[in-house]
Amino acid sequence: MLREAGYSILEKDGKAAVEEAAKIILPNIWDIVDVRCVTCGKESRRSVVHVLASSWRHGDHCPYLDISDLIRQHTEFFAAHGLARNFDGYAKLTQPVPAICLNCGAERRISLSALAQNAQPCLTCAKSIDPDSPHLVYLIHFPELELMKVGITNTEDRRYNRIKAHVKQGGTLIEKVIVPNREAAFTVERYVLNRVLEYRQGATSRHLPQGGWTETWHDSAPGFDLPAIVRLLDRENAPGFDRSNRLKMHFEDEPITSEELASFVKTQDIQVGSDIVTVIGMMADREEILKEVRRRRMSK
Repeated sequence: MLREAGYSILEKDGKAAVEEAAKIILPNIWDIVDVRCVTCGKESRRSVVHVLASSWRHGDHCPYLDISDLIRQHTEFFAAHGLARNFDGYAKLTQPVPAICLNCGAERRISLSALAQNAQPCLTCAKSIDPDSPHLVYLIHFPELELMKVGITNTEDRRYNRIKAHVKQGGTLIEKVIVPNREAAFTVERYVLNRVLEYRQGATSRHLPQGGWTETWHDSAPGFDLPAIVRLLDRENAPGFDRSNRLKMHFEDEPITSEELASFVKTQDIQVGSDIVTVIGMMADREEILKEVRRRRMSK
């Protein structure tokens, strides 16, 4: 049983015991003896009882192999998020560990569970991503795992493409839709996950080493029409979709002034025949101008 679990029994001089010597060293299943893992070379003291007791967790083999495999998975998980895990040993999923951004070189401490819950991998790079810019909401199917996943990503983020990372790990893109901002993307994601509560199951980093296992469910659940969901939430002025209305309400009591508007005016001289025509226009559309004026007011 110890041999099948990947161990060799050691004699006092550290050499692997042959069949007859092993029987003398280990006459009973509860006797603890010195063993060496034939795969990783780690030495420990084990018994057949130990192997049987830990089989549910370690699969009848050396626990060091599980730890080293988990460390490898965690390292790959960080790399998939554009981070170099700067930590040698094993860490709990919720334990923040040092990491270095592969894009800009910035250092930070972050846990694997935080990354899995869509935390920004690099705070320095995140500053350049506008939360008010359009975001993608997507559905991914993992046939071999019998899992569906909903996720969000910023359309401006070229450093790390979440959809490509999932496809690389065996996922198939089912559908994607663009929403006006990050808040709206989270609203759609929460709506979808609330609809599949009874189909949610315990996917882990072992199933999705690229992250995002907290937003998965069994693929036996009814399907979704993402564009229809977005239209519904837009009609209901759900969070993220109600920003235009909130913007209008801001200026109801205190309309925009000509002085505030002046900084957005642009002029251009165009020659038409022998005449010069001055064209007066605005530097941005109405909603963008109102957003910027509101921001300036609130920053005073």
